[in-house]
Amino acid sequence: PCAILEMFLILQDYPEIKGVRSATIRQIRQYKSLIDDSVRESPRAHELFIRIITGSRGVTHELRRMNRYGILAAYIPAFDSIVGRMQYDLFHAYTVDQHTLFVIRNMRRLSVPDYCHEFPLASGVFQHLANPGLLYLSGLFHDIAKGRNGDHSILGAEDAMTFCEQHGLPDRDSKLVSWLVRSHLSMSMTAQRKDLSDPDVISNFAGFVETIERLDYLYLLTVCDIRATNPKQWNDWKDKLLGELYNKTASLINKGLDQQGDKESNISEIQTASLRKLELMGIDSHQAHELWQTYSTDYFQSHTYGQITWHTSVILEARNKAGKQNGSLDTPLIQTRVHESSNSIQLLIYMKDRDHIFYEVATVLNRCNVAIINAQTLNTSDGNALQTFRLAPENANSTEMSFIAQDIVEQLQQRLNNDDDSATPTATLSGSSKHKYFSSPTEIRFKDIAENQTTLLSIETIDRSGVLQNISKTFIDCGIRLLNARVTTAGEKAIDHFSITTREDEMLSKQQKKALKQQLKEIL
Repeated sequence: PCAILEMFLILQDYPEIKGVRSATIRQIRQYKSLIDDSVRESPRAHELFIRIITGSRGVTHELRRMNRYGILAAYIPAFDSIVGRMQYDLFHAYTVDQHTLFVIRNMRRLSVPDYCHEFPLASGVFQHLANPGLLYLSGLFHDIAKGRNGDHSILGAEDAMTFCEQHGLPDRDSKLVSWLVRSHLSMSMTAQRKDLSDPDVISNFAGFVETIERLDYLYLLTVCDIRATNPKQWNDWKDKLLGELYNKTASLINKGLDQQGDKESNISEIQTASLRKLELMGIDSHQAHELWQTYSTDYFQSHTYGQITWHTSVILEARNKAGKQNGSLDTPLIQTRVHESSNSIQLLIYMKDRDHIFYEVATVLNRCNVAIINAQTLNTSDGNALQTFRLAPENANSTEMSFIAQDIVEQLQQRLNNDDDSATPTATLSGSSKHKYFSSPTEIRFKDIAENQTTLLSIETIDRSGVLQNISKTFIDCGIRLLNARVTTAGEKAIDHFSITTREDEMLSKQQKKALKQQLKEIL
């Protein structure tokens, strides 16, 4: 039976071999049952399989061939339960075994110099791996426990540990592969659901990862995993978030976990970098400082220096054009810029603060049929509202994106230039028909911040058209003031955080939280 495994190794080592005859394939499938426990425990079989998965060429090709012939499931019985297993969610397009092999294909692609331009950071990290075979093993086992009762990450980690020990891997390597399988969702969850500008988030993640070696392997596993879910799941925004988390974590680990600067020093660094760019653009640094003094620290923690530079230059240009050095503009400032590389649109709104702005913007964006990937709202100390969005129109090319961006600006100008707040907000919640086949309970959590008398509201729900419009309408119905919002999407989930108060600028009472939660549950 070991000759069956050896055949795949020979095919891998000698790519000039054209293939396997149909008669041989029939025999392999007929006698695959010969691969029993005695074979799985054989040192010869262990040697052959490890040589296949750690080979310098043809790894993905032979694993796919082994899967087609039923040998992969015969040699690793746990793999049999994921062959042909569908994943009933909104973002996995492949069966679990297909997805697993796509993950390994993505890993292998990072090793090819001809493709290093596709993912420069990931390709660079890959070159520093001491043993890429451990990465492939983590990819092979990361979803192997899907469909079993229990946490598939924990169960898969146990399978991976047992497999590595049986195959004679050093204890250190076995523990690394097992840890990667157990932790394979952690980096994605941190990058997409938490505020990466918060030093505590980076410190906690660095403490979880502990070493650069673990960080390198986990980053690559995460990138390759997300890219293998479906062709549309990966985008420039996720690439940016994961890269930012990787770089900040690596920097902190290299400096020492106790050497991280505080929030004030981090904000100062961002402002300094932004000012350098603004000065090159001919922007008065004194004006920029005056504008920034009206912002809360949340703004600088939630935006990159490139975004801050764009926002500042646009706002100051509009103020100077209107002859206003401070205060509010006479009409709303609405600007967009298209990012062709990520098929996304950045939207900036700066205007005199008034009720229902967030609802009005969400309504227009819903009407324009664009997904909101990320959103931030801020009320400034001089009575203005600053709102920023990253939008993703569906199936639009670069030319269409420009037209969509212009349409968004025109519709927002028409809506926001109307000072009539008497119109009754309406709720609209819809989505593609596929949403009705998936159920995911809406999670709602509250946290009171006594020092500034605000309540933090966190909502996780299925991402679909009209979510933000309905949430903001509910705030209006319940007499809630929205101070700040941070909106993100992660796969099928919309993950939204809101800083809210009562009309009297106080934290919500227990009764108000209960009423708000009930109404949100009903509408979401």
